[in-house]
Amino acid sequence: MISNTYKIELPYASVFKESWCLVDIETEGRFWRTSRLLAARVITYGSPLEEYEWIAERESDEYDILSELAQVLMRSSCIMTFNGDSFDLPHLRKKYQAYRAQDPTKGKKTLDLMRALMPYKFMFELQSYRLADYLSLFHGKYDIRNDAEGALLVSSLLELSNLFTLPDTSCEAGMLEQEGESKKIFRAKWKTPDEMPIAIEIFDEVFHLTSCGSYVRLEITCDGSVLRRYYIDYENYDFLLAEGYAAHRSLTAYVAADRKEKAVRTNCFSLIPVSSVFPDRPDRLKKYIQSVLVYMKRGIDRPFDIEDPV
Repeated sequence: MISNTYKIELPYASVFKESWCLVDIETEGRFWRTSRLLAARVITYGSPLEEYEWIAERESDEYDILSELAQVLMRSSCIMTFNGDSFDLPHLRKKYQAYRAQDPTKGKKTLDLMRALMPYKFMFELQSYRLADYLSLFHGKYDIRNDAEGALLVSSLLELSNLFTLPDTSCEAGMLEQEGESKKIFRAKWKTPDEMPIAIEIFDEVFHLTSCGSYVRLEITCDGSVLRRYYIDYENYDFLLAEGYAAHRSLTAYVAADRKEKAVRTNCFSLIPVSSVFPDRPDRLKKYIQSVLVYMKRGIDRPFDIEDPV
């Protein structure tokens, strides 16, 4: 068995912290009973991070790899993986059971990055959502030697949830007149506390959000002299067909059925004057921008989803 230890420096999610580890295994097949463990890698939290690697040279090395891996996992409180809930962890549990050895994953919390990143998929243009596809977003900026390091780098994408929370700092805002077009654009710019892992560009019917480094820009197409103010609890609203905006059902209860329809995410908005969110009213400006960000983030309710111990 070949055993290596590396010090690595790669961006990673802030959720990856003391007593956490990231695990990835390589096998010659998918079915645990007939496949052999070829390699295992664990990255542990520290400054710098440490990566442990074990590679089988002979078939009998499988047990030795499992033994070395167990020593690291036993010291961890939470195990991060990429697709580990479906493959790595069930495979390891069966292997430890087959060798009548203590399962070091038992009682550990887990975070599967494949599942945790699914709510973010609207932000990326990917053919699929495998590890290699997520890594393509970094355009080869980092030297990645294996899938464990790739998963650690991909975990930094969880930090993109911060794009949808306006920091407690001032932001610039104003109107833009597009030359040759009648539409007016409302633009706001601000800086995030931390640099984003990749550049992002998100288009919606009305909104255009871009970020590069720690700088964020939000452009909003105006409906004449008004802006759309969206509400996320659209199940409590009706869209008024003639008026072209939504109203709470406590107000639409007396509106004829043929003049309204149930609101959905994309039409649950009211119209507010552009002047009401100009920079001379920073409190209203921040409230409005935050409402837009909440609408744009869609299913990203929290930056990660940690499974309870099994």
